[in-house]
Amino acid sequence: MNNKRQWSNNQVTTNETIGKNLRFIRKLRKLSLVKLGAAMNITYQQIEKYEHAKNQMNAFRLWQAANILKCKLKYFFDPTYIQRMRSFHTQTFHAAIPEALLDIDQLQADAARELDFIEYRDQQKGLNV
Repeated sequence: MNNKRQWSNNQVTTNETIGKNLRFIRKLRKLSLVKLGAAMNITYQQIEKYEHAKNQMNAFRLWQAANILKCKLKYFFDPTYIQRMRSFHTQTFHAAIPEALLDIDQLQADAARELDFIEYRDQQKGLNV
């Protein structure tokens, strides 16, 4: 089933999500198509095909990309990943983004914990007044 015309709508949507997220993460990590292709031992054209959903990535290539880009595999499949990252990170990174800042779920959980602590602290201050 390599012919895109034979792909189901779910396959097309999944491939597009994977490709967009691959490109987004690759750019955040400041890796060129050529460098990522070399690290994966494939051509930059193949990376480009993955990013534009012209070809499907197999399980090994997804795992390999996640390891090279130092991100969690699940983020390739998350259709909200780019939007959540853009809303969380308002600053521009001129160097490669640290891998810890790619984990949006952890970042959002940390922010929620911090807000809960601030709310708790403010409540405690109110009780002591």
